[in-house]
Amino acid sequence: MTKRRSMSFVALMDILVLFLFSVVSIGVGISAVKGFQRIEEDRSDISELAVAMSYLHTRIRQNDRLGAVSVRPSPMGESSALVISEQIDQVEYETWIYWHQGTLLESFIQAGDKRIEEVSSPIAEIDGFEIFCHGSSGLKIRIWCDSHMGTRDLDFEVNLRSSSR
Repeated sequence: MTKRRSMSFVALMDILVLFLFSVVSIGVGISAVKGFQRIEEDRSDISELAVAMSYLHTRIRQNDRLGAVSVRPSPMGESSALVISEQIDQVEYETWIYWHQGTLLESFIQAGDKRIEEVSSPIAEIDGFEIFCHGSSGLKIRIWCDSHMGTRDLDFEVNLRSSSR
């Protein structure tokens, strides 16, 4: 009888160890998945910031002419917007680049048109955008994304060859 009891005790211990091992394995698996998801979110944020920075820098450089690049109040009332003016077939057009509700947006309209939001296209999903004049011929731009790993932000300056903004 004691032999049977000791065998059933050993079998019970084996089952408990197996159960404990299974619970720990599932916990490690869930933790790994959550860690991977956080890393992927951070990668996505970094990618969106890089897209936004590259886009802004390229648009400013492409249009660096006297009076073509300016900083104005955002049409959505949040912070400021980058406005690029250009003349096409004797008609003045404006490209508005601004941030609204987590998205950097671009709107190409005829100068004076108030339908900026209606004709906007998304550029990148970011959590914030600030732009202001810096010095006599520069722009200072800050873009950022908030995540579980903290705030990722990019600050950069663009010196304009043309002096009027």
